[in-house]
Amino acid sequence: MTKLLRWFLFTLLLCWHQLAAAGDDALIDFQGDHYVINVGALNPDSEMTLMDVLMLCPEVLTDNAKMLNGNFILCVDDIDLYMDIETFLTMVKASEVETIDVYTNPSISQGVGGSDGVINIVYKEAEKDGTTGKVALEGSTYGNGLAYADVKTRKRQVSVRGYALGNQHFARGNYLEGINFSQRELVEDAHVSVNWDISPKDNLTIKLFQQFIDSKEYYHNTNDTYQSPIKDRLGELTFSYLRTLNDKGAELLTEVGGVFANFSNLEISQRDASPYFFTELTTPLLIDDLSMIAGWEVNYDNSWYIGLNRQQYLKNDLYVQLNYLHGPWTITLGNRYTILNYWNRNDDEAHKLWSHNRNANSYLVSIGHKWGHHYVQGAFNRDFYIPIIDDFYEDVMGEPMLSTSYETNMVWRTELRYTYQQKNLAIFGSAVHSWKTDLPTPREETTGIRASVTWHQGPFRLTAGANFYHEHCAGDDLIPAQYDNSFTLRLSPALLPGHGWRLSSTLIYHSRQEQYGNHPHLFASLKVNKDLGRHCNIYADFHDLAGMPSMSMELLPYIYHNRALTLGMTYRF
Repeated sequence: MTKLLRWFLFTLLLCWHQLAAAGDDALIDFQGDHYVINVGALNPDSEMTLMDVLMLCPEVLTDNAKMLNGNFILCVDDIDLYMDIETFLTMVKASEVETIDVYTNPSISQGVGGSDGVINIVYKEAEKDGTTGKVALEGSTYGNGLAYADVKTRKRQVSVRGYALGNQHFARGNYLEGINFSQRELVEDAHVSVNWDISPKDNLTIKLFQQFIDSKEYYHNTNDTYQSPIKDRLGELTFSYLRTLNDKGAELLTEVGGVFANFSNLEISQRDASPYFFTELTTPLLIDDLSMIAGWEVNYDNSWYIGLNRQQYLKNDLYVQLNYLHGPWTITLGNRYTILNYWNRNDDEAHKLWSHNRNANSYLVSIGHKWGHHYVQGAFNRDFYIPIIDDFYEDVMGEPMLSTSYETNMVWRTELRYTYQQKNLAIFGSAVHSWKTDLPTPREETTGIRASVTWHQGPFRLTAGANFYHEHCAGDDLIPAQYDNSFTLRLSPALLPGHGWRLSSTLIYHSRQEQYGNHPHLFASLKVNKDLGRHCNIYADFHDLAGMPSMSMELLPYIYHNRALTLGMTYRF
């Protein structure tokens, strides 16, 4: 391991000494509660993907570089994206995207609770009328298959963007001693977004989405085989209206929509309807350098467990955030006040109505300063974990009962960020400490030190990073102290040798805590792309995973197991 650390530090030093001439094109801009990646500053080639860009962000990647961190929500043009995230991030090319907004403190402006973050993808606007798109097909030696298509068209004031995919996963592994697990999962997604510039000051966006998942799980032992079929359907309809109020940047955004779901397995049939509404004003205040975001948001969740109970959940938010941008200084202050109401009625006890009421405040303070190629930012955030329905229950002798001891679980977070940027080099580092209170354990703390660097020169590009975490739960004797520390090293080089070829690779080592059946492991992949003319690209992606944990049943369809070769083709029109 010492040799691996030395080799990694040598790579960072090499990037530093290969510094090019100074330039003013900033790859990363900090804006209070989030930072913005200006994708064009990377000079992306035609096959660089969104996943390649996100390798720069130390907070968002999982251990196998194929999925986002579970604490991050993916959005497109400020609207949640319910799709196979891995497929989306690998199929959308960086050259199609204008910016990527990464919210690490989104509790005020985005209404996300706990330790969650938000990644918002902003596409480039079409410069002229017409239709473009691409179709992709791929398959792997493990038996997985994928069909993907996206299309965008623009005519005068109306533009339409759509995605569709079908993804077949196969997985198998060891669930418990003597029990083997296998799974087949089919995912079908369709997403359509219509953007209409009604007038120079009015814009309407309509989004329609549907997802269908058909999964069958099998558990095998020496005597029997148990099958568990699962069907899940999800739909969403959203209307967003944006009104420009004046020439100084004042805007009023109003959005209404709903998510509808139907889930069933051998034991439970569940239906959900979750409408929501918010209106938000963005306007300068008194001086041009000071702006305000203020809004009201309502979320309602109505869930039916057929034959069991009906649960209702209402959340009202009032929020305000002030942003001061003057010269090299960036200052952000924000507060979100939340009112939570929850009701439950059992079908077999119709007279008995359970209820909960909670109020909570979230706070954000952020100060940043830029000088030359350097930028430093400090932030403090107090937030709470927005409870889900199951949080209001506790198991009493095998029967779910209303929890009378539920508390508003708080999370407190301090963070220090630093960037150094030049024309072809960006160094990005952060130190974060968070602690959670009012949990079953007295206090849960996490300290993280994260760094990444990206450098490109001619046909060569290199992105590398390192994360170190110290996690500890006070009062929890089940986790030995020697498992508190873990680290991740990652390296992602890419080479364009010419004649339509592209070579890229990803290496990630993670010293995962040795508990719950998890072990340190190394993920490695090698991908080769070749252009065939102007419209077609073929690729081969070989990957291996050494030391894969055997108990992560939920992640089995996405980890791709130990070793596989994927072949694919993309056709652009």
